[in-house]
Amino acid sequence: MRKILLATAFVLFTLHAHAANVSGIYKISEAANPEGGDAYTGEVAVDGRGKNVYYIDWKLDGSPAAYGVGLLVGDTLCVGRSPASGYGIVVYKVDGGHLKGDWITDGTAEFPGTENIDGPAGLNGSYQIVEGHGADNAPAYSGSVEIHPTGEVYNVTWTVGNGEVYQGVGLLKGDMFIVAWGTGAGVIYYDIGDNALSGHWANQGAQKAGVENLVRKE
Repeated sequence: MRKILLATAFVLFTLHAHAANVSGIYKISEAANPEGGDAYTGEVAVDGRGKNVYYIDWKLDGSPAAYGVGLLVGDTLCVGRSPASGYGIVVYKVDGGHLKGDWITDGTAEFPGTENIDGPAGLNGSYQIVEGHGADNAPAYSGSVEIHPTGEVYNVTWTVGNGEVYQGVGLLKGDMFIVAWGTGAGVIYYDIGDNALSGHWANQGAQKAGVENLVRKE
């Protein structure tokens, strides 16, 4: 949202470090593209940079490298990725029509921003940003958010500031609504296990989520 946005005052709902160290090099043990596409293989590097902030690099066999930025929320690593700079990830806690979120961009150094929005229950319709603060002490902001489901994937559009528009893609996990934005953005969340990460992901325009499971390399 967010070249101009970036607050030290953040508390999602349970943003905290997992007991295990998530950082490391992982092998893709199982993967499938959304909509029944071909499987893929490769390695993923996860690097902690700040409080619950992670940077992720994919080296996929036969494909260009890909990059992402993630927030650790409880036992879930929530990641946004894009082939172009200026992308990010926001994680909302859903409470009816009130969504309380924390977000970072690919330029966030340490502290997530916050964004609270109000609208209809059910993650479908128009929402107002009732409180928004940028990451890393950037200014506050206001605006609106459109959320619309397409299958198990959600299309999200922010209009903030003086009319800047950002397109996003989201997945729902329990009461966590995880959304990535940016040019060609994809969203992925990993459940953290013992030396393993179990992921679900989707790109903009998809209706189904894919799978990406990782195992830490020896």
